[in-house]
Amino acid sequence: MFGRYSNGEKITIKPRYVARGKTFFLQPHYNICPAQMRTVIVLKDGQLQEQERRWGDFPSWTKEVKKTRTFINLKSETVLEKFGDAVRNRRCLVPADGFYEWETTMKGKLPWRFVLRSEEPFCFAGVYNEFTPPPINEDAKPPTYQTYSILTCEPNRIVKEIHHRMPVIIQPEHYDEWLDPGADDGKFMSVAQPYPAEWMEGYRVSKFVNMPKNDSPECIKLSSDAETKRRYIN
Repeated sequence: MFGRYSNGEKITIKPRYVARGKTFFLQPHYNICPAQMRTVIVLKDGQLQEQERRWGDFPSWTKEVKKTRTFINLKSETVLEKFGDAVRNRRCLVPADGFYEWETTMKGKLPWRFVLRSEEPFCFAGVYNEFTPPPINEDAKPPTYQTYSILTCEPNRIVKEIHHRMPVIIQPEHYDEWLDPGADDGKFMSVAQPYPAEWMEGYRVSKFVNMPKNDSPECIKLSSDAETKRRYIN
């Protein structure tokens, strides 16, 4: 399961819906975890909009929010079958500049960060939703949760060395296909491909990133672990 990523200070989105594109200025985060409120970009009334949403959607049968496991990932191979309404009607872009996976070794799990070689920010394929749990009594007014999930796909050669899945990274020229409200299933799902391995690299980071409370540049630094021989995948 893919469950951690980071985002930089800004990202420019240039789909055909906005003549000159639009730059979004973001609060940098270095260790984004499920259940946190983070930025997604949606197309609404013909305009790109920034929204703050909770990472992880709730199953429709949820009764107690705190005890329910959420959908932080949606498997691209089955998303139309299981979440057809959401993916057909509520697609979004999730800004990022890297993501993490953990390698299982004899010495425990070691964290890796995957980025574009160009060091440019990018967007994951996301789906947004809202969920209101049932009231516990007649007078209760439960809050409505604004949520998002991220699609995953088979890994490319780079990520495959560490993990069996990877998030769907959309190439900028395909933002249109993903955001277009009039796109048919085949068109918008055409973006759900492993990102080209030759455009990515992975490097070891320290176990500092293991703690969800840690959200500083230390999370994205190259590990200084002298015992780790392999420090890059490219």
